[in-house]
Amino acid sequence: MAKIYSARMVGEMLGLPHQEVIRRIRRNDIRARKLDWNWVITDDAVEEAKQSDWYQRRLARHGEQPAAASS
Repeated sequence: MAKIYSARMVGEMLGLPHQEVIRRIRRNDIRARKLDWNWVITDDAVEEAKQSDWYQRRLARHGEQPAAASS
């Protein structure tokens, strides 16, 4: 069973503000589902976001190391 996270938790994991996570969800950059008033994001969607071009470019702009590919 996949783990699920809130937008705020994903923001902490990715180093993004909560509102940026929601913007990325609305732009279809992060897969998520709405559950009542909250966005729900699976751990698979978080990993996809970490490997995405937009996230890797953001890391490079901020001088951070790109995430290593998970095995």
